[in-house]
Amino acid sequence: MVVILIMGLATGIVVVKLDNFLPALRMDSSARQLAGLISHLYDASVSSGKLYGLKYNGKENYYQVRLIWSEKYEDDKELMGEDQTLAKKVYLPEGVKFKEIKDDFGQSVPQYDDFMEVRFDPTGFVTPHRIHLEDESGNEITLEVLFLTGEVIFHDGYYEPRVTLDSVVPK
Repeated sequence: MVVILIMGLATGIVVVKLDNFLPALRMDSSARQLAGLISHLYDASVSSGKLYGLKYNGKENYYQVRLIWSEKYEDDKELMGEDQTLAKKVYLPEGVKFKEIKDDFGQSVPQYDDFMEVRFDPTGFVTPHRIHLEDESGNEITLEVLFLTGEVIFHDGYYEPRVTLDSVVPK
């Protein structure tokens, strides 16, 4: 009976400890999944010659991939259509949200009240941007996307670069 009581107490302590880590684990998992998608879109755009868009919706906490342009439709733009959505909306897990999504080039990204779209160009250019994720405990991760390589750099907490295009180019 004593052994069962000790095992029950130990299990209860472990479950309580694990529950404290779940929000951070969900956020880390979401950040890595998003970084993988960004890297894949960069590679796919360069190798296929297609212009892809990644649409972030900050109010509803989802992102979605669309095909913006393909050489196949160059002569007949109407065939391309307005919305060539390639994938379902991917929602962030419960307890994780987009705190902020920033474009490092200022006006180059279509940005509306509820969403922003970045582009992956077949010439090897991606819209430079930063994605700030926050969990329900207030933990934050920043994903910084570099424009010439498509590389995603992870920063613990809220990261704001010292030099952006806005800070060096007069308005």
